[in-house]
Amino acid sequence: MTVSEAAPQPAATTADTGTPYTAADLLIDTVPPPTDPADIGPGAGRFRLWIPERIRFGETDMLGHVNNAVYARWLELGRTRLFDLCGLATRYDQEAPTVMVQAELRIGYKAELRYPGLVMIATGVQRIGRSSITIPQALYANGVLIADSDSVCVAIDRATRRPAQVPDDLRHALNRFATREPAA
Repeated sequence: MTVSEAAPQPAATTADTGTPYTAADLLIDTVPPPTDPADIGPGAGRFRLWIPERIRFGETDMLGHVNNAVYARWLELGRTRLFDLCGLATRYDQEAPTVMVQAELRIGYKAELRYPGLVMIATGVQRIGRSSITIPQALYANGVLIADSDSVCVAIDRATRRPAQVPDDLRHALNRFATREPAA
């Protein structure tokens, strides 16, 4: 069998075609919300977007636990996936009039995390203002809350670099991921 007779080639990627990703392209490693949030950890039931991420050996420090800078990267994965699923991925081209930038990030470190394992990145939307979005997040592993986080992202006008109104279509899409009130 020649190379051309081998198994069919995968569909062209965005890099190959220059076309934007669709929301369906981004669901590969996104998992549905847990059926029983108590299995994930305390407060997990309020989130609607879940992403599993493998803990890599290279993410650990000399003490053998995951370096705190890695938590910020994992949280960024959750925020990026949120915006991608809401259609913002198609706005990253140079023609997009409005883009989102991170204005604030707070991380509360709750427990130590070690290699190997799996961390669950939980992401939600708490508030959508005129130009800003408040995004609560949490990291869970083995039924333990490892870290919690809040960030504020701001819509800016690409030309003026000044705050802009969150586009209506993005606002509507973000509402799907609104956090639920924590159980009493």
